[in-house]
Amino acid sequence: MSPRPPDFAVELEQVSPPLPWPHAWRRKVRIGPAPQGDVTLAVDAEAPRGRVWTLSFALYDAHLDWLFGALEHHQLLATEWRDRPDVNVGGGAERLSVLAHGVRVVVPAFVTEAQAAQASAARTAVEALV
Repeated sequence: MSPRPPDFAVELEQVSPPLPWPHAWRRKVRIGPAPQGDVTLAVDAEAPRGRVWTLSFALYDAHLDWLFGALEHHQLLATEWRDRPDVNVGGGAERLSVLAHGVRVVVPAFVTEAQAAQASAARTAVEALV
């Protein structure tokens, strides 16, 4: 495993299926490059009564090292991610973005069937720190 680069940062964005107010939501998790992160939950933020909450949390360098190692283990940074041609209509979505060594890698919301398990394992590793 290579050492974690100083610019290592992760962003996971999740969007609910298209639902009417007040059930539509958007969640964004940001981690790094400093040993900290935040979670933002927007419940139908575009609606007049929509709400947005943000929670910040502290991490240790060991957490970031573990996450970088887990993403490297799942070859997130080495994979050429591809969008699935037949995107689900009416479902929610998750998009993962990772910055490391000055390069941003984006795992699309809907990856090919061959990459689905790999993408799910990477997203699960991010969720483990929240």
